[in-house]
Amino acid sequence: MLDIECADGKPLPYKGYIEADLQFSELTDETITCILLVVPVSRYNSLVPVLLGTNVLTLLMKQCKDEHGKSFLQKAKLTTSWYLSFRSMDLSEKELVKRDFSLGIVKSASVNRILVRPNSRITLPCYVDKKLRYPKVSVMVHPCQRSSISSDLDVSPSIMMYDYNNTDYISVNVSNVSTNTIVISPKAIVCELQPVNIEDNEVTSDGSNASVLNKVEIDESDLSEEEIIQDSFEEHLQRLNKVLERLRQCNLKLAPDKCSFFKRRVNYVGHVISEAGIEPDPEKIEVIQKWPRPLNSVEVGNKAI
Repeated sequence: MLDIECADGKPLPYKGYIEADLQFSELTDETITCILLVVPVSRYNSLVPVLLGTNVLTLLMKQCKDEHGKSFLQKAKLTTSWYLSFRSMDLSEKELVKRDFSLGIVKSASVNRILVRPNSRITLPCYVDKKLRYPKVSVMVHPCQRSSISSDLDVSPSIMMYDYNNTDYISVNVSNVSTNTIVISPKAIVCELQPVNIEDNEVTSDGSNASVLNKVEIDESDLSEEEIIQDSFEEHLQRLNKVLERLRQCNLKLAPDKCSFFKRRVNYVGHVISEAGIEPDPEKIEVIQKWPRPLNSVEVGNKAI
């Protein structure tokens, strides 16, 4: 059986389901395979023997919008039922765009300050604030420009299901890539939740989901680490455009302060990446070389810690 919930998050009672190929002649000539829920007889749904999922409605609205443009509600000559359904869904999409595709702001749930030691990683308890009422969808834990934590803290991207009624508290993995201890204040803005489209949910040999970049087509095959450095600036631009286009298709964003373009050398997680390869960051080596020598047993214990 399928686990189906109503808009308020409560389980939806139903007798069973039917898989059928349907045509919506008013909207499209295509045949769509749908799952229809057979619901119990009640006063509310006495005239509705089966229910059609919003995933099908979303697909139909997208096709209608592609054909008639942004003013599809006015141009498509929809009947009242289709118009009201699409209008409600379209208002939700417009509100999401107005919020810069943010379904919620993730803030630190700790009542105390949290210390993140140099070159360490913690799991930060968080809560979701300013949630948008939206259908269940896959979302990415994503850095945001409104973040109030240090730019030296990296938020590990992760995928989760967004449920307006149940997504209240989440855990976020945060890494300190600096040589300094960083403080996270209570209720600090850590990141945000953004919807993503997961297509062809392939699984790799290690059981993890395939990367969205798997669909980026590159002419050369089996690139080695040395070949990642492009032979020409034009070729580099072509591949960069393919990567950015794929991220756009998946509704993913990049944090500008975390990106470096057209650099010959890049500092990344304690290392320097260049055309010569990967080598330790000289600044981190210098910190170790200049580490003060302990002068007594107390300092020896402190340095060991």
